Amino acid sequence: MSCDSLWRVAFEVPDAAMPAVLDALEHEGQSVSAFEADDADGLAVERWRVEVVYAPPFDEAAAIERIRARCATAGWPDVDPVTSELPADAWLGAASLVYPPIRAGRFVVHPAGTPAAELPEGIRVQIEAGLAFGSGAHPTTQGCLMLLDETLRRTRRLRRILDLGCGTGVLGIAAAKAVPARVVLADNDPVAVRVANENAAINRVAGRARAIRSEGLSHPQVRRRGLFDLVMANILADPLCMMARDISRVLAPGGAAILSGLIGPQAPRVAGAFHAAGLPLRRRLDLGPWTTLLVAR
Repeated sequence: MSCDSLWRVAFEVPDAAMPAVLDALEHEGQSVSAFEADDADGLAVERWRVEVVYAPPFDEAAAIERIRARCATAGWPDVDPVTSELPADAWLGAASLVYPPIRAGRFVVHPAGTPAAELPEGIRVQIEAGLAFGSGAHPTTQGCLMLLDETLRRTRRLRRILDLGCGTGVLGIAAAKAVPARVVLADNDPVAVRVANENAAINRVAGRARAIRSEGLSHPQVRRRGLFDLVMANILADPLCMMARDISRVLAPGGAAILSGLIGPQAPRVAGAFHAAGLPLRRRLDLGPWTTLLVAR
């Protein structure tokens, strides 16, 4: 990300409001995130802090007006957004990951410097995020890793895997560490491509897992018909629906796709798009308000 500063607009909503508010804000800003709010003692309460991040040019008044209007449409008009400037170096520091090891199925995702004694047994994946998305801490990433683990337990005959919208490469790297497959990691962000390749090298799978820059499935290494046994795409509901037929085309016979970046109310729409593309729903996993889907021929 080349900008000098970013802006964050944050507000809180009740637990019951969060799925509808996230759905309403899906196309707002560069990213929309939700975190369980804490009280003064650091204990989780039944409220969520929603954060919308903007890159320049940023019109604060217009952004707040849109947020309030969209929240009102979702049934929650009484939000109180607060804006703060986020320098790029602070954003980098926040994204460079200080978090405890995260277990999802057999996978253990952790940052550099975690003492070996603190790491649970499992398939260990070291991830440095930098400015790319995907630490393993978010429930959508955890859901993908859990369904990846379930898929690998049913079959190890996976020769080619695609991690679409790979971010840090956490999903594709985890797959490469679990099975001797060739993995293509694809993202339209050159920063993500660089970070994913660095993480593949850190995890000693660079010979089988390589990141490339691709707008969706446009890259020649991605768009070949019937190429992949498994596609993983942790992105957003609308892009997934738009790419359903393209994802179906690149799947080999008997192939499957793991889809996330969704909240519960969006899941039927995404599942319907993939069913129409010949990939009916096989499994749904909900972690709080977040949903991960497995579809397959």
